[in-house]
Amino acid sequence: MPYKVALLGETGVGKSTMITALANYCSFESLEEAESTGGLFPIDQQTRSESTTHVGKSVTQEPQEYVFAHKNMQIVIIDTPGLLATEDVGTSRHDKDKEHVENIFKLLSKHVNIHAICILMKATENRLSNAFQYTLSEFLRRLDANARNNVIFIFTHAASTNFKPHTAQSVLQLFLQKYSLSLPLNKSTVYCFENNIVQYLKELQTETSTGDKEYASINWKRSVESTDSMLGYIFSLTPHPLGNIAEISKAERVSCKLSKIVLDTVVSMLKDEKDIECNKKKAEAVRDEITRDPAKFAQYDLRQLLFIPETKVIRTSLGRADVVCVGPKCAQIVNDELVYPQICCHRCLSEFIFFCSSFFIFRDCDKCGCGRGKHERMMTRTELRKENVYRPTKAAVDMIVSHDEVIKNLNSCISESENRIEMCKSEVKQMLTICAKLNCFIYEKALVASADGDELQKDLQNRIETYKSVGANAGGSRALKDLIEIESEYTKLMDVAKGTSCDVNEVIHRQLYKLPMKGQQLKTAMDEEEKAEQQVTERKVIPLKWLFDRPTPRVVGIASQQARNQYDLC
Repeated sequence: MPYKVALLGETGVGKSTMITALANYCSFESLEEAESTGGLFPIDQQTRSESTTHVGKSVTQEPQEYVFAHKNMQIVIIDTPGLLATEDVGTSRHDKDKEHVENIFKLLSKHVNIHAICILMKATENRLSNAFQYTLSEFLRRLDANARNNVIFIFTHAASTNFKPHTAQSVLQLFLQKYSLSLPLNKSTVYCFENNIVQYLKELQTETSTGDKEYASINWKRSVESTDSMLGYIFSLTPHPLGNIAEISKAERVSCKLSKIVLDTVVSMLKDEKDIECNKKKAEAVRDEITRDPAKFAQYDLRQLLFIPETKVIRTSLGRADVVCVGPKCAQIVNDELVYPQICCHRCLSEFIFFCSSFFIFRDCDKCGCGRGKHERMMTRTELRKENVYRPTKAAVDMIVSHDEVIKNLNSCISESENRIEMCKSEVKQMLTICAKLNCFIYEKALVASADGDELQKDLQNRIETYKSVGANAGGSRALKDLIEIESEYTKLMDVAKGTSCDVNEVIHRQLYKLPMKGQQLKTAMDEEEKAEQQVTERKVIPLKWLFDRPTPRVVGIASQQARNQYDLC
């Protein structure tokens, strides 16, 4: 049985070099033997020499697999592209990173299981930088929680720290604490290697070698000890099944888009429910009055009573991505509804708000002053469209000429209203239940989950905070009361959903989209979100070369309008 090991890490950390080093450590008894045979170089050195001419460019552009043996054990090493690729510099979109991550986990998901997931970082890492957090979180959030027993940390370039990366390990510990990760850091899960052995062996093939034999021998010995120890530990591990990776990724993508659509829909349904109830009571009062005095039916305009309203949430693609502030400071309440007029980055090129130019220098937004977490990327416009699902025409109303016909039509409208209210209540609960199942599945299965709740919870809390921030007038707000009611119900449903299974296709396509009232509307809105994302992804971005070839360098954010129009600058 082959032992499968994946290497993950930031571009430049030395994954490909590590594989070459491991091949030599496992194949030769000593550095002298490796020198005498010229060493092993499983990764194409021509590719490597071309790549190193571009600082920070990943040697591995696609996931690759390498097979070698150690003590009669077959090992499959999966080499992966690094994140923070230079191809993304200047675009702010991190499309290449996104492609790399998708390719990595697409390859992993094809395997039944894996023995070890090795996360590489430099032993010289000395701070919890945004880049460091981005790289680790992008990898770890795609793994399911049970993978924690198979995660190993490897510190490269360890000779400079005497193979004791105390500072880098402290930085790693801070990251794990911040994301509430219970990954052990001990002698079984932390290993140190020096990568310069590969360079030393390569230089021996040339006549200009200046390698220090004594220094190389020391690094070889200590790295071989680390290799034996690490592989021995990997051989003892129970392989981790990889089936959950694809499901977690799918659930996360769906939940992120669906949560906001569902919340908008649920809010509109609660308003409709109350409007229908109000109209029903009016119809009941008129019916009772006409029953007592039949002659009075002629004084009422029945068209004002014989109808049932419905609010449809319509999503329309913007053809771009705008970074919008949704914080209480910038939000507005118009007719008891929240609106977000503050656009902090128009036609934003960044795939993640994390890299938006509005936050390039300042911790908070340099446009509105609110925190990064109070901003969202919006690719669609939301419209609330009022329609009537039950309303007789003027001609039909004009045909009602008797007391009995009036009572009959009023009773019919009242009955339809009661049915509609019950359907609203039922579908609101079903929609919230489906979101609770999805988000519980992600939270329970993913190795790294959001510490401050899922998208629906965060949006709920932000809206409640916004309504409350306007002061006393919000105290009697119907919208605020509805949001608090939704939050309470969703919290209960989250508790119920804990520990339950969740098939993403089942709950979305055969449950959510099959709801008689709102199913098709939700599907249409989700399709529009997908369409909008595709349009943004395919959009032309600013060439990196153009930025550096301009006669008078400027900050991208204040480029001329002509340049903005030409390149859709962020």
